Amino acid sequence: MSCSEDAAKEKLLWNVKKEVKQIMEEAVTRKFVHEDSSHIIALCGK
Repeated sequence: MSCSEDAAKEKLLWNVKKEVKQIMEEAVTRKFVHEDSSHIIALCGK
């Protein structure tokens, strides 16, 4: 892989981890995650 591909892969992985962390935090505080949650939409819409 080229350097730019590695950088893009790392950025994508970082973004996925960030969104998953937010979804997990929402699940803990609200005891559930609704499918219309902004965090779900952000993760699936990217």
